Amino acid sequence: MNSEAFKNQEKLLEEKRKTVKSGSNVVHVEYFGVILNNDDLEEFSLELKKNELELSSFDKSGVAYNNLEDYTNMIYVGLNSELAKNILYAAAGSVVWESIKLITKRIFSKTKNQEINSYSGGGQIRKKEITFGIHIHIDRNTGFKFRLDKKFTTETIDKPLNQAVEFVKTQSPNAVYTHPLFLYYDHKNEKWIPVDMMEDIRKKHLKPKGAKKNPKSKRKKKKK
Repeated sequence: MNSEAFKNQEKLLEEKRKTVKSGSNVVHVEYFGVILNNDDLEEFSLELKKNELELSSFDKSGVAYNNLEDYTNMIYVGLNSELAKNILYAAAGSVVWESIKLITKRIFSKTKNQEINSYSGGGQIRKKEITFGIHIHIDRNTGFKFRLDKKFTTETIDKPLNQAVEFVKTQSPNAVYTHPLFLYYDHKNEKWIPVDMMEDIRKKHLKPKGAKKNPKSKRKKKKK
């Protein structure tokens, strides 16, 4: 990225950050403007306000990202550590959690089976399926990214969302910053499965140990 492009990117980010909020009652939604519009955001905001929650949002459209897409969600509902702790230790059926689940279901229904244009380094455009999930942080060092895949429906998504909260309850905070743990859902056994990101990358990109090398061509000895 040249200096001019970098400046334009910084200017774009500065404008988009104006809708980002912080606070113990803030629910953050990261999205693409072609998938969710201002009317959608207003609807989510009004729903959250019923339980004294605020909506924070960030439109990722036009922003350059250099991340591991297999281990995150393109669009997500994010809970900061203060809000997450309030939900984790609240009585079952917390109205706050129910309100968050409601907007999560609405976003899920709008993102399911949707695609977005992705630009490769060579300038080529290809379609990519939108991924969606919920991100929960319990402190600055410890976070979890749950992928809500298209096998779910708005009717079946309630259980895995509650299971996500129960999973986080069993986890201990990291002593130092660690990349948020990515989890996918095992529909057969109905449970969340954590992914060891580094090990998964090794399996995908490195040759397995003991792999046979290509045999070298042997020159035939000339008979005397």
